[in-house]
Amino acid sequence: MFRAIALVSLIVVGCSDNNDATTIAHTFLATTNPDTRPSDLRPKDGVTFFPPSFSEPSVRCGFMGRRWNIINDVENDWYPSHLMAADEASLYAKALSARAAGDWTLRFTWLRSFHPSVVIRIDGDSNGAHLLAKELSGAGGYDAGGIVKSVSRRLTKDEKRTLGTELIRTKPFNLPPKVCDIGADGAQWIIEGVDDNGYHFVARWSPKRGGVHDLGMHLLHLTGWNFDEIY
Repeated sequence: MFRAIALVSLIVVGCSDNNDATTIAHTFLATTNPDTRPSDLRPKDGVTFFPPSFSEPSVRCGFMGRRWNIINDVENDWYPSHLMAADEASLYAKALSARAAGDWTLRFTWLRSFHPSVVIRIDGDSNGAHLLAKELSGAGGYDAGGIVKSVSRRLTKDEKRTLGTELIRTKPFNLPPKVCDIGADGAQWIIEGVDDNGYHFVARWSPKRGGVHDLGMHLLHLTGWNFDEIY
């Protein structure tokens, strides 16, 4: 069952030329502790992308309190297939592995039904942050295709500072990881994070406002790409 267990602040430190330190608080909410409980989620090509607790009915929807899993069988195949096509690893697995203290990762996966999928990952530590964005050749609701466009660069100090401010403002991981908002045609907006307190996840279907929408739009802007269809 989903439990919000701890509100934490991840401090990203950037040093200026005169060695003055500027600290930016990134507020993450840990959505799960690493655990080894049995899961209904099948590994994708041997890789586990989501915590076992995400396979438990915990999201109340519909008449008489019907409950949904945070990740259902369709999503457990759909999301990883596009992530692997983008040559992206499991962030949940990364959360279980040994990492340097203070390292963090933020990833936005944008799965539009009729347009190419986009995956944006930012990896950071006390020295700075690096952005890697990829666009696939397929459509988000169909076959993923392969990588057709990418950008890889370090964020400037101002960009890193602004990202920290946006994370504090939007607080995406304070939100329930899933709500009853699925539709037939649209886009799934998925934001994942890893920090010293574990793995974090939230997804929304075609959000028009709110923390997931605003942070997703901010990350899309950082790519420098133009998108004709945003939904």
